[in-house]
Order: sequence, then structure tokens, then C-alpha cells
Amino acid sequence: MMDTCVIYRVVSKAKNTRGETIKTFDAGMESICGLQMDPLRLEYGGSFMEANIDAVLRLPLETVVDPGDEIEITHRFGERLRQPRRYEVERYTNDGPSGCRAYLKSRTIA
Repeated sequence: MMDTCVIYRVVSKAKNTRGETIKTFDAGMESICGLQMDPLRLEYGGSFMEANIDAVLRLPLETVVDPGDEIEITHRFGERLRQPRRYEVERYTNDGPSGCRAYLKSRTIA
């Protein structure tokens, strides 16, 4: 895994006066990761199309993320990004002996 990310876990959710969900996140935890930007090239079946996934992120086994958490990619291939990329965790699976995968949907950074 050559990338670095910051994982922001959801601490609380509330609705504002317009009915929009406002999330509050923790301070964030840095982790190594591996970002795959083209999940449609994976051969795992039709579930990617149904979930409308933008990226797949490989994480160390001990890493805990849940749907709704957000992940910011800060380094790609070992180099710092000028503009970090932010994603929301759509789905999470623990998939193998060397790591697990989080399925991500792109978000804008406010």
C-alpha cells in the first residue's frame, strides 16, 4: 500500500432545519492505504454497479470504518496531493489475509 489517508469516523448525526443530515467527525486517524480509482474494472459481480461506487480503498486489517465515515486521501504513490480527495464509505468488507476493502463514493471538500 503506497497511499496515505486520514479516516474521519462519524461521532454524531443531526438534521438541520432544511432536513439535511449534518455529520460531526472525530479528529481523524492517519493510515496507510491503497486507492483503486477504477472499481468497474474489478471482477466481483454486479454489486458495484448497483452501489454506484467511485473507488475502492484497501486498508490494513486492524482498521475500522463504517458506512457514513469519510476518508481523505492525502498521499498518492508516496507523494502528497495538492488537493486531497475526500470520499464517504458506502460499504465495508473484510476481505483477505493482508487487508480489507472499503467501497467509496466521492465527496467534495468544503
